[in-house]
Amino acid sequence: MKHIIKYFCAIAVVALFTACETDLIDPLSGAYPPPENVALNKVLDKNVQKEETSRTITLALSTSGLNDVNNGTGSYIFIEFVGVRANYFLAEGIYSIEAQGRGKPGNYIAGYGNGLGTCFFDISNGSVVSKLKVTDGTIFVTVKDEHYTIKATLLLEDGSMKSITFDGDIIFDFDPPVMTYSIEVQNPHPTISGGQLNKISIFADDVLTSYIELVSAINPTSLTGNYPIADPAAAIGDAVIGFFMDFAWFGMAGTMSGGSFITEDGGKTRFYIRGGTFSVTDNSGVLTIIGNSLPLQDVSTQMAWGVLPDRYNMNVIEATRAVVYTYKVDVIVPASGGDNPMAPAPIEGSQLNTISVFADGVLTAKFEVVTAEDASSLAGTYTIKDGINAIGQMNNGFSIPLFGMEGGSFYMEFGAKMFIRENPGATPPVTLAITDNAGVLSISGNNLPILDVVNVDVFAGQFPLLPDKGSVSLNNLLPQ
Repeated sequence: MKHIIKYFCAIAVVALFTACETDLIDPLSGAYPPPENVALNKVLDKNVQKEETSRTITLALSTSGLNDVNNGTGSYIFIEFVGVRANYFLAEGIYSIEAQGRGKPGNYIAGYGNGLGTCFFDISNGSVVSKLKVTDGTIFVTVKDEHYTIKATLLLEDGSMKSITFDGDIIFDFDPPVMTYSIEVQNPHPTISGGQLNKISIFADDVLTSYIELVSAINPTSLTGNYPIADPAAAIGDAVIGFFMDFAWFGMAGTMSGGSFITEDGGKTRFYIRGGTFSVTDNSGVLTIIGNSLPLQDVSTQMAWGVLPDRYNMNVIEATRAVVYTYKVDVIVPASGGDNPMAPAPIEGSQLNTISVFADGVLTAKFEVVTAEDASSLAGTYTIKDGINAIGQMNNGFSIPLFGMEGGSFYMEFGAKMFIRENPGATPPVTLAITDNAGVLSISGNNLPILDVVNVDVFAGQFPLLPDKGSVSLNNLLPQ
């Protein structure tokens, strides 16, 4: 399966931590005992687990005397790497240590708990003689096709050191992500005559991996072409340069950013692209986007606009267009009931955020949530309430067909509105979760009580629930 690395059907953050043969104990400092050399030549176990915005790649590498972790005599190391979600294999790179729960692509997880994370084991006749957590050190990984070289000098919890080397094949199951993209068009372009701005968000398994802006002619039949990244983009055929500016550089508050970027973690951390060319092939709406040796902004250089020493290779292969989910937010200050005609008293210090969600421009859901006034983010877990009276609640939905009245929170399913209701006395209470990654929203809820619209009897005060609970999951909602 030598096509694994060549196929590389997703973004690769390999270039952000390209391997090198520098001092293997860097960045350790201080006095340490001489390391024991350990030659590893067997793969006892491997596993790849998809996380929300990454993949965890675990390897158990051993000396020749072990047949598995409970059979034989020798040593093995269990390493827990963190990679980008787009990669189903261990990517070449320099991996630094990080604590459990804080890892991100380019890290490996320090030992923790009872033999979890990265730990070194000595085994005698199938029995564990010692089990020591790895507490520091850098791991260097190089790969050609499926042949891996892994080197590290590692500090263990007892103060001893191990210098490990592994040289051999590691074959991962072929499990590339599903590549999709959404596109938002600004037509006409505000400054380029005859042009339109194409804002393309690229996803691997529904996780944002990159965002690029391309200038094309108005209503092009195809986006195929080479787009040099220009500063500024001034003509049809240019791509928009990425930038980040922190006003603290000038002694003021606030930040400004825009243009093309890549991300390791779904958008929380962004690396802005400062040059190079995007080569785009548009096969009836299926996009392949290649960018080689793209420079990324080094924000530490501030207004010198320097770039990071390592370049980035973008390889987006055959991404299909996904349904474009967008949203807008209408705000009422203070929160006082939204669409509910029996609106409760205003909630001091609050605002009601009506989040309208659209699928390719068609309304597909609406949620009314209460936050603090001037909240900087919509992220939170909201308790569904009939008659909102506190921050952190979501207004439940209602429908009175007899009078043609409806409002509150709902989502669409098979063309019908599913009005979400409070379920008094439910333990735990019914909630809806919203994540907000720099303005990109995801909204989810399970076991949601849904109004039985057909059997509503407003005169009897009856708003019955359907026997089956509902669920909603809307990911990567882009602001309009």
